[in-house]
Amino acid sequence: MQAGAFIDERINSWGASDARYGRLPGMDVLKILAIIFVVLTHCYTDTFRAVRVPELWIGAAVPVFIIIGAFNYCRKAVKMKLASPRGWYTRRNLFSYFKRIGIPYIVFMIAQLIVLPLIGYAPVTEVLLNTVKGGMGAGGYYLVVFVQLFLLVPFFYFALKRRPFLTLLVAFAVRVAFGALCERVLMPLDPYVFEGVNKLLSVRFFVCIACGMTAFLHYEKFTPRMVTVMLLGGFVISAAKFFFGGTGVYEADLAWSCLQQALWCTGITVMLLKGFVIKDATFAQKVMAFIAGSTLHILLFQQIYFCGVGVGRHLAYIDAPAALLGGLAVYILWTLAEKKAVPFVIRLLRRAAAK
Repeated sequence: MQAGAFIDERINSWGASDARYGRLPGMDVLKILAIIFVVLTHCYTDTFRAVRVPELWIGAAVPVFIIIGAFNYCRKAVKMKLASPRGWYTRRNLFSYFKRIGIPYIVFMIAQLIVLPLIGYAPVTEVLLNTVKGGMGAGGYYLVVFVQLFLLVPFFYFALKRRPFLTLLVAFAVRVAFGALCERVLMPLDPYVFEGVNKLLSVRFFVCIACGMTAFLHYEKFTPRMVTVMLLGGFVISAAKFFFGGTGVYEADLAWSCLQQALWCTGITVMLLKGFVIKDATFAQKVMAFIAGSTLHILLFQQIYFCGVGVGRHLAYIDAPAALLGGLAVYILWTLAEKKAVPFVIRLLRRAAAK
């Protein structure tokens, strides 16, 4: 294993463009780091996070997930030779997405409907209402946003192929404009409703979606120097914000935050995708890939976990390992069920039907 190498001897250049079509070990590293930071986010108070520049670590978790999601969907669109938006919404593609995302979500939401009322966290009606918003508890908005990402893929894809710079600029402008609309017009009318609307809409991640697809479409153009400049730019913006505070103008502060997020999170993503090299598929790499595959189940499990224990304790050294290991254990059981139990039941049903 060769982590962080900037020269891959197999392709004789740093992250050659053809490498983006194969398995990228850096993707597994990104998923593992991001899910750890997601769980840690729910262990600490807002005050704790605010004084420790969260956008450089735990605050980068969800944007990185969105960026790699957009990267992967863009890769799939290229492999499909997508010619029109209609080609994305095929029965096969929709079923594949539902099987991978929808089924685990439904199972965990059923678990929420049973567990949360039993422990007295919330009545059944409230839990049921929250299922349409991504589930109750920590990070419940994420899957709703991720579904929107899937649906928006062809629109970003064709726009970025034709006018990449303009599309990035429009995504940035729409993000800032929508944020300003919520802050200055909608939230004063009803802060509770419109703060929730803002959180559940993917508009606040439009820049991340555009950056993720750009990273794939222009993979070979991201040189070590360019990535270093991006990371340095993201760090400088964070440092300036930390030491000098905001400008006091909401739109300006939001614009700088979006730029910081784009530079820092895209830089980290590309650095690991192109710089993390594994020459041979080792046992350690397979374990890492398996753990990376558990991120969805960890995300869903930690919602129930934090509802049960409450985030008010802020015991990161207990709650973070418990949420991570609990989600991983559920994923192991889920995988065993998919590979062993479900086929066994299907065989039994077929035999019974044959008789």
